[in-house]
Amino acid sequence: MEQAIHERVGLYHGLEFPIECYNLHSKAYVSGKLAAPHYHEYIEFLYASGECDISVWIAGEMVDFRTGDFMIINSNTPHSFFPRLPINNYACIKALPEVIYFSKSSYFDARYVAPFLENNLVRYQLFRKDELADTEIAGFFSEAISEWKNKEYGYEVSLRSLVFRIFLWTIRRNYKMGENVLDVERDSGIENVVLVHNAVEYINSNFATVTEAEAASVINMSYSHFSRTFKRVMGKSFKTYLTATRINAAERMLFETDTPITEIALACGFATSSHFIERFRLAKGVTPRQYRQAFAEK
Repeated sequence: MEQAIHERVGLYHGLEFPIECYNLHSKAYVSGKLAAPHYHEYIEFLYASGECDISVWIAGEMVDFRTGDFMIINSNTPHSFFPRLPINNYACIKALPEVIYFSKSSYFDARYVAPFLENNLVRYQLFRKDELADTEIAGFFSEAISEWKNKEYGYEVSLRSLVFRIFLWTIRRNYKMGENVLDVERDSGIENVVLVHNAVEYINSNFATVTEAEAASVINMSYSHFSRTFKRVMGKSFKTYLTATRINAAERMLFETDTPITEIALACGFATSSHFIERFRLAKGVTPRQYRQAFAEK
């Protein structure tokens, strides 16, 4: 089995650089060979700027990425590439979530960024060529690649501005389509939304042991009120969100380690390995063992 590679944040003059841009028109792949899976803290923006035909493996799902398409892969989401052409032309922008946050603790930023983080149930977004025909997406990528290559004075500011513009296009498109959006103040009240956001932060840090009653108590909300409010704000029940978070954590352990499946189940908060296997299969369509062995069979 090929274990997933954790790509570290890039360094520039010894300092972590929050944005990276690449024009991969010259990168050649061996047709039919699957690269080792990898993941990173970056939110990854991909645009197939030239001839391109790749199957992208994203957290257990194969997705076609072709000429003119635009794809976003969430932070810390395992992914790999299965190219159909020897050379594929695409641009890649990687941006840490902090690039988009004004304040990580602010709900007003988090509501926009949350759909692109690892614990969201949707791990990627794909926009096809026809949908992008009258948009500025191609121009944004072209300008970002040029800024990265030339590195003129102030290029860091320009890159951040371009990432914001790509991000803005995406969240406005999603809002119009009613997809992957956290915008419930009118139904729930801003105070409740902020409280649930705080609870989610706690859940993400304590997913292996947290209970719904504990999460409710952390924000001083009654159990029944928390249960209703959480579902209204998050669009899913506490149980559904917690299970997805645990599955995502287990997924990473399956790639990063040779830890037995029983131990992974317990470490991620599942009472028994059989319950873990059942929930994992329902989420991914395969058992944890099959998921772990997928790359060895390529």
